[in-house]
Amino acid sequence: MLVYRAFSPRDTRRLGEALGKLLGPGDVVCLEGELGAGKTVFVQGVAAGMGVRGRVVSPTFTIIHEHPGKVPLYHIDAYRLEGVPDAETVGIEECLYGGGAVAIEWPERIRELLPEERLDVEIRMLVDDGTDGGGGGRGTSGNGNRGGEGHHDDEGCRDGDGDDDGDGDGSCAREIVVFPRGERFRRMVEELKALAGPGY
Repeated sequence: MLVYRAFSPRDTRRLGEALGKLLGPGDVVCLEGELGAGKTVFVQGVAAGMGVRGRVVSPTFTIIHEHPGKVPLYHIDAYRLEGVPDAETVGIEECLYGGGAVAIEWPERIRELLPEERLDVEIRMLVDDGTDGGGGGRGTSGNGNRGGEGHHDDEGCRDGDGDDDGDGDGSCAREIVVFPRGERFRRMVEELKALAGPGY
């Protein structure tokens, strides 16, 4: 297991980029965290590490974005899916067991389809004093449901380079916990520790 402290979207992207350099065909990364935690920011880093060009945004309405590359990246947002039957209609199984790497936001919606061997990444938003912010954080209702028709999963603070990645409230601290499931991913986490740099 790896526990990484990120204090800006740039830190979150940096860890994602380090992971992206290690991913290969068939690898599955599941990203959990409340709205605004920075799941999409993390995937942007993964894409950069894999050499993907072009803009990476959360596939809220299309469910799946395919990003071509030497190893394709399939970016899946499962929030709007109502379980396995919905997932089957949009072709998620083909992505999970295809020739690309897969990053899934809201994987709990399709947990029955997930491979046993995978990498689980939980992004926890922390309050200003460095303790866990707990449930019902910024941008969510008490039951964790999203408001409105769309959603925006960029981190709610300003990046060090001045890019505005969310609502700009300055609550940037994140704890990113990486859980390997399977021997390949245990080895990957050990490599990731070496690449992670400050924060690990």
